[in-house]
Amino acid sequence: MAVLERVRGNTVESRLLNSRGLPAFDLRFFILNKAGDYAGVAMYGAAESAFAVCDENGAREEPLEGLLEGSPRD
Repeated sequence: MAVLERVRGNTVESRLLNSRGLPAFDLRFFILNKAGDYAGVAMYGAAESAFAVCDENGAREEPLEGLLEGSPRD
């Protein structure tokens, strides 16, 4: 989330902003560390709400956490 906040703060060109002054693009990160902890985060969580995971417990969907409400096109 810190990376998404940084991208949001550094997005200042008007061609990259929507009508609300927020980034007019979505960005997703899927994070995994060597201990097996994982997360899925996105600039906007409205477009997708889950990501796929497969581990010793089998395949399933986990929630994708969004930083901003709405859509990049708002």
